[in-house]
Amino acid sequence: MENFDDPISLIDRANSEFITGNIDSVIEILQEGIQKYDEFPLLFILLVRAYLQINDFEKAKRTLELGIEKFPYNRSLQQLEKEINIRIRQFASSQSDLLRANLLFFPFQRNFSKILGRRINFVNDFLSIS
Repeated sequence: MENFDDPISLIDRANSEFITGNIDSVIEILQEGIQKYDEFPLLFILLVRAYLQINDFEKAKRTLELGIEKFPYNRSLQQLEKEINIRIRQFASSQSDLLRANLLFFPFQRNFSKILGRRINFVNDFLSIS
C-alpha cells in the first residue's frame, strides 16, 4: 500500500491507474483512501464507479450504502443509486439475451464445430463475424 499525503494525490493516482485499465489497483487505492480520508464523498463515488466497471454490483451497492449513510444529502451518491439499478437491469438483460442466443444456436453448434474442426462458442464467433 502506498502512503498518500492527501486525498488529491490519492485521487490522481487512482485516476492514473483507471486510465491504464488497472481496475484492481484503483479499487485498492480507493479502499485505502476511504480508510484514511473518509470525510471525502468523492472517494466513495469513485469506488462505486470502479466496482461498476467490473460489474461487481454487490460491492458497488455496499459501498454506496456506506457513502449514503455517511453523506445522506449528497446528490451525487443518490444519483449513483439510480445508475446502479440501471446497470444491473442492463447487465441482466444482456446476460439473458446471450443465454437465449446460446439456446437458439446450440443445436447447430456441434455440426459447425465438426465443419470448422474446432470447438466453438457459436454466439461469440457469430457476433465477432458480424
